[in-house]
Amino acid sequence: MRHWKSKQKQWKKISEKIAMEEFENVEEHHEFSKEYNLKKQIFLNELKMQGNMKRKQHKKRMRLIMAAAVLFIVVPTTTYAGVSIYSTIINKENYETNYLIKKEDKTKNAYEYVKMEIGYLPDNMVEVKHSDGMKYSYKNNLNEGGLSFSLWKLEDEANFSVLNSLEAEKIEIGNHKGALIKKEGEYNRQVFLLFEEEGYVLETFVGDDVNNQVMEKVLASIFLVKSEKDQATPSSVYNAKNFMNEGEEAAALKSEKLSKDSKRIFSIGSTVPVEISNRGEKHKLDFVVNNAKVMDSISQFDSKDFNDFHSDLLEESQNNSGKLPFYERETYKSGDGKNTIDELIDTSMIQKKFLYLTVTIENKEDKKISDFYFSPNFISLKDNGENWRFELETYTSDETSSEVAYLDGNGEGKSYYKLPDLEPNEKRVVHIGYFVDEDQLGTAFLDIFNNGTSMENLEGNDRWWIDLRQQ
Repeated sequence: MRHWKSKQKQWKKISEKIAMEEFENVEEHHEFSKEYNLKKQIFLNELKMQGNMKRKQHKKRMRLIMAAAVLFIVVPTTTYAGVSIYSTIINKENYETNYLIKKEDKTKNAYEYVKMEIGYLPDNMVEVKHSDGMKYSYKNNLNEGGLSFSLWKLEDEANFSVLNSLEAEKIEIGNHKGALIKKEGEYNRQVFLLFEEEGYVLETFVGDDVNNQVMEKVLASIFLVKSEKDQATPSSVYNAKNFMNEGEEAAALKSEKLSKDSKRIFSIGSTVPVEISNRGEKHKLDFVVNNAKVMDSISQFDSKDFNDFHSDLLEESQNNSGKLPFYERETYKSGDGKNTIDELIDTSMIQKKFLYLTVTIENKEDKKISDFYFSPNFISLKDNGENWRFELETYTSDETSSEVAYLDGNGEGKSYYKLPDLEPNEKRVVHIGYFVDEDQLGTAFLDIFNNGTSMENLEGNDRWWIDLRQQ
């Protein structure tokens, strides 16, 4: 039996995957696209919403109830030395906190590119690989907890919204004013620091293994310096027009449906004609799921072909002769993060299964496909009468099923999803696998060539769904 960690961990890794794919599909350092910014916002919002899952301890629940007693708080910033370029206000209502920033001095422009430099880290804290200097963790808790950064370039106004917040206060660290927001969960503090002269906000997710003294010392040592484009720290331009707020996002997802008689749904064995975009070029493929097998053990498979995204489950299975474990799955009813919080509604023992697919990919053109990334998502869709749709009312303490667990011919490190070049007219057999909950097999679909980065327009011409349901 194992207790799975917060959904927060899974969304972090998927966010990193999206960022990696965005970088891999260009040939030079670049600013993130509007599409990437929207995807990132969705996943960061999920991280914020789901990272505050409550456990069953009575004390935690009481702290949440006490926090709700303060219905509305407005905390304007105090006056700082010199003339402020930006004014800031913290608004907290029930469980929602908004950190609002408004540009007062319109003559000041943000630096075009900046590089973030950190002057202090504890001796046992290190940079996480492939994070572009935006994630640090302790050596004895590698890749978990620690400090995770997002850098936002400001325009005239910004409103950073945090749901499921318990407390909020104005702060000043390293001569930078900002906001400290306290929450429940693995990342129990969220800090916004305003770099006025540079025109940026540094958002920091602080793990519960980092004490306040270390947090403040690290943040006080950070400074931003002007940089050339090719040396700049990854950042996103904050423009409210490019982002849905969380209420709009939830409403948009609830309206997304996949009709049961949709022409975008294909069965096992069917040839699916696909057109993909890769490095600005269109490519035509034929895709077939030849068969799907459900297994209880992974002992027969080469460990090098598994995705380290699932390292915890892999380790436990290897310690049990390859047999997949039962685990205690907690199911939560989703609160809106503003007026209500998530509620534990069920705890049950669930068997993990390995869903192993044999697929054929055929290049239908006389030109080679290079830098070919392949990471279709396993999706469990809810039966809604005439339609299938996402399950939004509840979520579970394990959300790893959607991510590829096994891929033969995979690349190394952050290029795990990269397959060898597909030669002109080549037909290739590929094996791919997923760790899924046993009760998901009856609602299983494969969302191909979407790379898990879009939850909109389920019946669009660029969407192909394979019905994998097992009775």
